[in-house]
This record gives sequence, structure tokens and C-alpha cells, in this order.
Amino acid sequence: MMKELLPWDRWLVLAAFSFTSAIDAFLCMNFSAVSAVAKDVLGTDDVGLNFTYSIVLLTVLPVAIPVVMCIEHNFHRLSLMSVVANVIAGWLRYFAVANSSYFLAVLSSVFVGLGAAVVINSFALIGAYYFPPSQRAMAVSLAVQSNYAGWGLGALVMPNVVSTGDDLERAMLIQAFVISSSLVFFCIFFREPPSSSPSETAKNYTSLAAGDSDARATPLDGHAKLSPFESVKIMFTTRQPAMQMFVFSVMSGIGFSIPAIQDEVFTSRKFGDFALSSTQSSLTNVAFILAGVVVGVILPLAAQGGRRRGIALTITFWVGTFGLTGLAWLVAQIQGHGDAAAEGGWTSDSVYSYQLVLMVLSGGGVLGFTGLGLAAIVVAAHPVSHEYSAGSVEWWNQVVGAVST
Repeated sequence: MMKELLPWDRWLVLAAFSFTSAIDAFLCMNFSAVSAVAKDVLGTDDVGLNFTYSIVLLTVLPVAIPVVMCIEHNFHRLSLMSVVANVIAGWLRYFAVANSSYFLAVLSSVFVGLGAAVVINSFALIGAYYFPPSQRAMAVSLAVQSNYAGWGLGALVMPNVVSTGDDLERAMLIQAFVISSSLVFFCIFFREPPSSSPSETAKNYTSLAAGDSDARATPLDGHAKLSPFESVKIMFTTRQPAMQMFVFSVMSGIGFSIPAIQDEVFTSRKFGDFALSSTQSSLTNVAFILAGVVVGVILPLAAQGGRRRGIALTITFWVGTFGLTGLAWLVAQIQGHGDAAAEGGWTSDSVYSYQLVLMVLSGGGVLGFTGLGLAAIVVAAHPVSHEYSAGSVEWWNQVVGAVST
């Protein structure tokens, strides 16, 4: 039996989910964006602080597997679990800072990972469960970009409001109250999926890509019969899904690690007089993420239809590749070659300008295509269901991100 949603209900559900998604990403930037203050307050070193970030990814990897296997039948319950996990993480972060407890900081990151394991596997399902075919790619993109927006907001806000341990404690307390409000928001606005039957929901699965003339509109008769093993086998042995999964995961995973890597590289002593200030590094990170958010929101509107979607994905891939290659070239020109670089006409301002442009191109390319990419792979992977096709991309995305950082 179908539960009809009012037109605005689906957007309220998306807003509630996006709020949770943004919070989860914002939490990831609590300590890494203000590393010097965080290390002093928590009494740890660079390795210890990096672990508070890495443990999020290390928690996601094992937890995401059972989540994928049961999310179709328990979408509302697991969504609530992710909200509760974020609330617990928020308060643990406050108590960790207030008591200078590194253990509580690590424990809070485990709860962030628990929430993230649900969030990353829900992007495609939000579109499939709640939106008509013409709006699904946009819904998926907005869900994905809300996560990047929270990430970017954390990179921008934290360095500008935190300069001392007291500032960090105050910020964590405000954050805990804001995150707690997400539980109220979820209870008021989140709705059960319109279909109570997985087989009913499956009928519209492959029409996720908005307006696709090539999207299969027929019911997925075999969807409910595919075992996890069969789904994974198709993802790895069928040429198009396997290739898309590899490319999308690598690009997204590299994009996930770029802000942390560029902060370490471009502000390091090896850059000498060309090293960026912490403010400049923060701005390049924000530019990277913001470019991805903007492209990710606009792309589904401009690329409706299978052929346009393919062209858009190809363009963003090559733009992102050009930007990443340019960043590698810039590092090779400057790092460890300060005197030669100065003689070659490089200045600190020119290095900053080049990096800012390349970060915008990289962000727009590697982050901007993600939502549309998830919409593409669920069509390519037919008859594999969303939680396995899109979930596989997001899982390998986390693997690449963990290795890169």
C-alpha cells in the first residue's frame, strides 16, 4: 500500500536529511581545521590529531556493509540512528574539549563514522524513495552537495571563530545544541518512504536519472531476488558499472582528501617564502568545496537526458583531472626549489593565484560530478539496487580517501 506524500513533504524530507548530512561533514572539520589549538587542548601530536579524522573513515568502512544489506527495509530507523549518532558525537566533542580528553575526542569520531555510514548510503535512496523521476537526479545532487557544503562550512567557520582553547570549547557547546536541534527537525519533518514494500519501490529504481530517455521505466522484476553476492558480482564483473565505480570512486576519494593534503603541502616549510598562510589555505579549501557544490547543483539541470549526462560527466572528469594535474605541477615547480622558482619569476602572490584557480577547477570537476555520477551508475548497474550500486561507489570513495589521508 502506498502512502501518498504532499508535494512539499518530499522537500522537507530532503531538507531534514541534508541537515543531518551537512552536520556529519561539519563534525569532520572540528579539529583538523584548527589543528594547532586542537592539539594543545587534547594533548596530542600531528599523528594523534590525524587519527581523530581517520577513525571516522575506518568506522565507516565496516559499518557501511551491514547498513547496505538492511537499509532498504529499515530506511527510517537507520536515518534516525544517524541523527542520534551525530547528537551523541556533538556532545562528546564538547566534553572532550572541556575535559581535555583525547579518548572522548576519538570516541566522538567513532559516532561521526556511524552516522556517516548511513548518510553515504542514503544519497541515491532519498531520490528513489521520495521523488518522481523528473526530480530524482536533482534530489540526489542536493543530498550529496549538502554534505560537501557542511564540509566547506566547517573549513570556513572553525578557523575564523577559534583561536584559543576557550574559543574551541565555546564553539563545541554551540555546535552540540545546534546538532541536538536536528533530532527535533527529523522527528517533525522526516517521513516514512512512500512505499512500504521493497518490490513496489523497485519499480521506479532505474528511472532515477532525471528525464533520461535511456532510463529503463520497466519494473525490476529481479531486483528483490538478487542476493548481496550477486549484486557485488555484477558491480565487479560487468564492464560499464565496474569502470564507472572505479572512476567515480577514485575521483571522489581524491577530492575528499585534497583539502587536508593541500593544507599540509602548501603551508609546509618546504615551500619556504612561497608557503601559504593559514587564512589563504582556508580560502583555497573553501573555494575547492564551493566550486564542487555549485557545479553539483547546476549540472543536473543542464544535463537532463542520457546523452547530455554522459557529456557532462566526461567534461567534469577532464576538468577535474586538469586541475589535479596542475596542482601536482605547481608543487613540483616550487617545493624544494625556492631559489630557482624565484629566479624563474614566481612570487608568493602568483603561487597563491595559480593554486586558487586550480583548486576551483579541481573542486568543480571531482566534487561537482558526484551526484550525477550516482544517478548514472544506478542505471548502468541495472538490475542491481541502489544501495549496492551507489553504495559501492561511496564505500570505495571512503577507501581511497582513507588511503590518501
